[in-house]
Formats: sequence, structure tokens, C-alpha cells
Amino acid sequence: MSKAGFFIITVDHAQKRNRGKHAAESQAYREHGAIAFWLPRSFVSGSGGKQKWEQASKLFKWWPKIVEAASKASPGQLFDLNERGEPELRD
Repeated sequence: MSKAGFFIITVDHAQKRNRGKHAAESQAYREHGAIAFWLPRSFVSGSGGKQKWEQASKLFKWWPKIVEAASKASPGQLFDLNERGEPELRD
């Protein structure tokens, strides 16, 4: 588990914009020591029941990489997951 004791996984790509309330949300994650991961946009494309199973499959496949990154991360670090589920530290 992370040094912060918790981490956030989100698909809210609006938070990635560095302006207005979205920048404030990411800043709040940092200030409160959360470790956050943004899933790639492709993760949420499509719809229907089959898509939900594909999303679950990807998340289970990527989970070890997420946990490993979270365990090494410092509180307040933010990551983007690429299309292969590999965490990339955000500036």
C-alpha cells in the first residue's frame, strides 16, 4: 500500500486540464497527500454491457502495476496510465 494509505483511480479527464476548478481538484489531491491514477481515455470509450467486462478485465490486468507504483509513490504524486496500463508520473 502507498505511504499515504490510499490512492484514487479516476477516468475524469477534465481534471487533467490545468485551469479553473479542474486544476484545483488535482491540487487538492496533492495537498491532501492522495496518490491518484488517471485511466487512459480509451478505457471509457464505447458503451454497453460487453464494454464493462472489457474495462474490468483491463483493470485487473493493470492492477499489479498500479499497486506497485502506489507503493513506491510519495503522497501527492499523480499518474496517468498509458494504453498498456503503465503509470507515468505527471508533472
